[in-house]
Amino acid sequence: LTEHPKQSVTIWLFLLDLLAKEDLKDQYEEASTDCKLHYNIKIPDFSQQETEATESLEDFPRLAQGLCDVWNTPSALVYLDDLIYNKRSTPRAGLPRNLIEELTILKTINLENTGSADAPPPLDKAKVAAVKKKKASPEKRKEEKLEEVSKAKKLEKETSLEFTLPDKK
Repeated sequence: LTEHPKQSVTIWLFLLDLLAKEDLKDQYEEASTDCKLHYNIKIPDFSQQETEATESLEDFPRLAQGLCDVWNTPSALVYLDDLIYNKRSTPRAGLPRNLIEELTILKTINLENTGSADAPPPLDKAKVAAVKKKKASPEKRKEEKLEEVSKAKKLEKETSLEFTLPDKK
């Protein structure tokens, strides 16, 4: 976790579960804070009893629709990364644990279907690139954005994937 904190949210969750079971409050709080710096996840305080969450992607219609809108495109990986990872300098409110796990599975499926060659760069590099883009001139940012859109459109034509959510009863 120290060397590759964004490799897997599952590892963080296993660590948090273990620390809670062993009643190691200080380590739990520290690991929780560290995890939220890297992932957009809602982690309960040590003193709170975690109830079994039942929320899923269907409970977040805007997120589900956003994912459906981009599923057939390489933009789906970017969309999923924006939901899963915290790209801000401070923790976000976070999504429920089981939703993050569900989004991680969908990302894996998308990577298998589209191939990882066109996957976005690791997020640490993405943060550095984002800072550089902010410092770049407006003309340079516009040029880079047009280039990204052009690449995405090209890959969209080459990709043929379908994604639909079942109707919730």
